[in-house]
Amino acid sequence: MSEWEEAKAANEVGNTVKGSIEVIFPQGIIIHLNGIQYPGLVDYWKFAQHAQTENIYPSVQLIGTIAGYDEDNGWIKLEDARLLDHSV
Repeated sequence: MSEWEEAKAANEVGNTVKGSIEVIFPQGIIIHLNGIQYPGLVDYWKFAQHAQTENIYPSVQLIGTIAGYDEDNGWIKLEDARLLDHSV
């Protein structure tokens, strides 16, 4: 099994993952996922609805749900991404 297939098997659709913002584009936000070698991808505009724009910058911690995989780019697609509440 390839590393990509192993990563998908270990990180199934519906799982909740944590990470931090790496790169921000209007088309999407690239996320460094904790413990996963492949990056996550979050829709910028959907994330911005839940986070004030001053909270969208590199290294900000967030949590999201795996929604699927971008096979062409090797990204793990996330949905329902929101700022990580450190009080939990």
